[in-house]
Amino acid sequence: MRMTQLLFVLLFGLCANAAIAADVTMNKDLNYSLNTGSFIYHAYSPGQTYTQYFQNQFIAVEKKIDNPIIDSIIAGTLLNSYGNRCALFGVQKNWSNLSDRMTFEGVYSYAGEFFFDAFSECGETGIYHDIKKATGLGFAPYIYHGIEYDLHPNVSLEAGVILPGIIVFSIQWHL
Repeated sequence: MRMTQLLFVLLFGLCANAAIAADVTMNKDLNYSLNTGSFIYHAYSPGQTYTQYFQNQFIAVEKKIDNPIIDSIIAGTLLNSYGNRCALFGVQKNWSNLSDRMTFEGVYSYAGEFFFDAFSECGETGIYHDIKKATGLGFAPYIYHGIEYDLHPNVSLEAGVILPGIIVFSIQWHL
């Protein structure tokens, strides 16, 4: 697994260097994004066996909306930390434009069971199961804060943290 991590860090660094050398600005006119290629690492308990690195199979569609409070809505799917398939629904808020190509953002979402059979086991383990015992529905709130850096008007890299301490890197394709 260390080779995969090394390759990801090298790819991330090469892309960042290429972006810094290019004169690219964020394209605010694109309404949809596809989030893929998520790398995660559980910093708070790395010794446990979790679904991490590139194994979480995260994919989500983001739609920009015209709203003074919420900037985008998000829907997707992923394997949670315990390897169970979960549905993901959330909202994104761009808190600050740090430069023409860099944004500080927050994503606030539901990751859990949904009425399709594919998502029925999301609440079988961990915090998802604890919440299921209390509410009858297995889920976890995901609170993510990070930086989105536009390499090109159609491609961004994102880096951030899902509370309580899951480090995330991903690629976002703007359509």
